[in-house]
Amino acid sequence: KRFDRPWQAPMALGFRSAFFMSALLHALPAGDAVAVDFVWLSTVSFAPLVTTLRVSRLGRAVRPTHFGPRPLEGFRLSAEAPDDAEAAAMLNGSIWRDDGGIIQEWLGADGSCARLTAVN
Repeated sequence: KRFDRPWQAPMALGFRSAFFMSALLHALPAGDAVAVDFVWLSTVSFAPLVTTLRVSRLGRAVRPTHFGPRPLEGFRLSAEAPDDAEAAAMLNGSIWRDDGGIIQEWLGADGSCARLTAVN
């Protein structure tokens, strides 16, 4: 597939990676909610999916982590990805990051979960 679109702010490019999630959250404009034009690249085919990603801040909470209870900032993500199960799993759920911007936990709306278990 080929999509020709003007690149306008805010817009983001995503793929299955914690780095993409960290970069996305760092680049958010100030405020409690934002919608960005979003292009997801499939891990297997690299086929693009163009959608709108909505991100809202959930606030701060002390949450259990692999390193003990920590104060984290939460974000809810939602996007329509009707024909791409991978994108739907990654773009719908919640993310919790620490004060340094490191993602500690990802909870997918499909029940998937990823947690940070090591740092160097």
